[in-house]
Amino acid sequence: MKEDLIKIGYQFSPVGTIYFGGGTPSLMPIHTLEKIINYINLEFETYKDIEITIEANPESINLTYLKNLKSIGINRISIGIQSFNIFGLRIMGRIHNPTDILQNIKIIQKCFDNYNLDFILLYPYQTIQSLKNDLKTIISITPPHLSFYMMDIDKKNLYPTTLINKIKKLHEQADKYYNLIIDQLSKTYEHYEISNFAINKLYCKHNIKYWYYGDYIGLGPSAVSKITINQNAYRIQNLPNNKKYTEKIDTNKQIEEKIMLGLRTKWGIIINNQQIKLNSFSNYNIQVLEILEKSRQTSEKFYI
Repeated sequence: MKEDLIKIGYQFSPVGTIYFGGGTPSLMPIHTLEKIINYINLEFETYKDIEITIEANPESINLTYLKNLKSIGINRISIGIQSFNIFGLRIMGRIHNPTDILQNIKIIQKCFDNYNLDFILLYPYQTIQSLKNDLKTIISITPPHLSFYMMDIDKKNLYPTTLINKIKKLHEQADKYYNLIIDQLSKTYEHYEISNFAINKLYCKHNIKYWYYGDYIGLGPSAVSKITINQNAYRIQNLPNNKKYTEKIDTNKQIEEKIMLGLRTKWGIIINNQQIKLNSFSNYNIQVLEILEKSRQTSEKFYI
């Protein structure tokens, strides 16, 4: 891929992050992960403080495995906790339990200073009280980074109609759950992006690249890349059957994507040397739509 991109005029910048995600990359053997990291270090210029993250499920890690990850250069791990509630875990189809999670977090803390815990919101039958309990546990552990994502409702969802209706009902109360998280975590965590919280400025560097419309290269089936050549942005996607297609992103689409992604962060965006950021993430959709509409009605050039 490197040679192909160079041929079409792409100029590589130093690699600042590597992210092993999608599916369960922790199932890959250590030697395979090591080969990938070594190849990147050999073929590309990399920053000295490069962030290398791997996603994992709680049940797939142990002390030996974590030490091996660290020995090959991985310095950040993201764990799909989803919830500390046993009922919630089972209804989401997770096989781990709260006791295992807490034990594994202690193991992670022995090996990594920088790690993330992922949580799912608005799963069927979740209550405000169960969320409060999760937040109490989170604060007692104080992980350096947290991510909260709402459960999706789409055609691929395998839940029966009764549970999908429960999720839809909970989505109507999304602000109530979201504001509770902000209220409970605000004294300890910096809310630097809509779904993300950090302490000691341990932001996810890799995701910041997405939010600020930076270039990235995705490898593997269905992986997406976004590259910029001569100020034109292109999106490249690997299809499941390994065929590729390239889509040039038109200028208006680029502007809309920059606004949408940049406003997810606490720093906002710069339009014509003026900083624009949201007063609150709670009404993100409404504010973003207003700014998008304003951008469509002006011929002013967009800078970020």
